[in-house]
Amino acid sequence: MMIAAISDSIRTIRYQMGSAKFPIHRNFLGFDFGQSIVDQSLINKLTTMKFTDAAQNLVLVGGTGTGKTHLYTALGCWRLWHPESQQKSAILRHR
Repeated sequence: MMIAAISDSIRTIRYQMGSAKFPIHRNFLGFDFGQSIVDQSLINKLTTMKFTDAAQNLVLVGGTGTGKTHLYTALGCWRLWHPESQQKSAILRHR
């Protein structure tokens, strides 16, 4: 029974990642906050997804190679793996 539930969860997450068109799976462990000017405490606050409750957008601004795509994708993957971080279903799509 437990294996079937885990299998269903993985299948759901795989489907949602495809629907969101994430280039690949990313997480925050793979992002080097020490080499970036990104405020790690702000990113940690964004993982609560409360900005979507207020229907606010998230825009990351920076030059080439600053980690914008990595952070967008990691945030979206975080949401898929931690559905308890928000009650409503939000689709984060990187364009």
